[in-house]
Amino acid sequence: ICWSLENGEPIFTLEADCSGVCCLSADFEIAQAVSISGDGTVDLWDLSTATHVGRYSDGPHSNAVTVVPDLSCMMAVSGFTDGSLRCGHLWQWSSGYKMCTGHVGEVKCLKVDFVRMQALSGSSDCSLKHWDLHASRCLQTFT
Repeated sequence: ICWSLENGEPIFTLEADCSGVCCLSADFEIAQAVSISGDGTVDLWDLSTATHVGRYSDGPHSNAVTVVPDLSCMMAVSGFTDGSLRCGHLWQWSSGYKMCTGHVGEVKCLKVDFVRMQALSGSSDCSLKHWDLHASRCLQTFT
């Protein structure tokens, strides 16, 4: 449901055939959103028309708990219950993605700089990790 922050009323509801939404992110400037369901399905939404744009289900998103997309270039970084990050093109996961491993707990939150291809992740293992997404390696760990 998309809510009005001015009056608290629902504006519209986006519905898809899925096993429940486990994470989502939106870019309000270009009026698009991406969601990942529990079965790993990625859905793209057009917020200006309240419509479902596309679905991708041939990817490694099962157990994703957070996602940060750059919808202008259709890239995304997702955090997973196994402590990993995965970075790739939203619609081309089957042709490869970069994987970063290092957390021993579930990735709970992410901040991504798509220009520098760096990320900062927070985990249930009580650590923050600074990542070089090009090289798939951890630059720093904060505990």
